[in-house]
Amino acid sequence: MLRYYEGEGLLAPQRTDAGYRDYGPEEEQTVRQIKMLGAAAPCNELRRILAQQVGLIDERIETLSQSRTILAGYLASVN
Repeated sequence: MLRYYEGEGLLAPQRTDAGYRDYGPEEEQTVRQIKMLGAAAPCNELRRILAQQVGLIDERIETLSQSRTILAGYLASVN
């Protein structure tokens, strides 16, 4: 399957001096994502999972934005 993924342009492993493929952390993550998407149930379930993840990321972004505003205000008052 790894060669298939490489042939489809999904993986681009480095090569050793002997020509062997050297899969790094990025390739491992890509394979995990491919497997997760391939193992996902119907498309609606996949959409639900992805929407949930997007929502969680949006929540983290909002929290970080609020934290940044507070810290920037504090920094401005210290100067």
